[in-house]
Amino acid sequence: MTNLLKEVESIEEVKDLLFSGDLENIELVRQIAKGLPDVKKYVAKFEKLAKQLNVKFIDLFQESLYLRNKELTSLPAEIGLLENLESLDLEHNKITSLPSSLGNLVNLKKLYLEYNQLTSIPKKIGNLKKLERLHLDYNQLTSIPKEIGNLKKLERLHLEYNQLTSIPKEIGNLKSLEVLDLEYNQLTSIPKKIGNLKSLEILDLSRNNLTSIPKEIPKIEDLIFIFD
Repeated sequence: MTNLLKEVESIEEVKDLLFSGDLENIELVRQIAKGLPDVKKYVAKFEKLAKQLNVKFIDLFQESLYLRNKELTSLPAEIGLLENLESLDLEHNKITSLPSSLGNLVNLKKLYLEYNQLTSIPKKIGNLKKLERLHLDYNQLTSIPKEIGNLKKLERLHLEYNQLTSIPKEIGNLKSLEVLDLEYNQLTSIPKKIGNLKSLEILDLSRNNLTSIPKEIPKIEDLIFIFD
């Protein structure tokens, strides 16, 4: 321990240790923090995060975080510290907005936000380039940022039961997308670029205000298309 304390001289070095797995628990970090004010502040952020999320402990190395039915009304900015997360489940809360720091979770593959009270999504969601599943259904979204088109590995996008009147043309960039559910919104039009989604297997546009659909959609092979 003494040698480790002598070697660690900055917050960046502690970050490297934390996320390399060289430190196995937060107690060891606390010992280091005693001699480093900046590190102490860094560790305090994790402790604050655990308290705000109504959990006893946040594992610095955990790959999944399950927070269903926690009565959360917001997501603290410190969530962006959990850079190892691959799955984040926030279903069935009362969250009204998301911090831009969510975009720091660059290893995230699954994000569950259904059954909340979201009215918008931060542009930084476009940073989550490893994301494969995104569930935003049963919220109060009126729009989706064009940056969603950056999620090239996204396979499932659930936006049903919102208040969307349109979707960005950049959605046509999601070449890995297999499921796109947009039922029960207020869509009046669909971008032609949706015809670029050659991997799409299921497209649900039912219960919207559409009077027509782009001719490009029926050209997608083996597509299960729901529209009424």
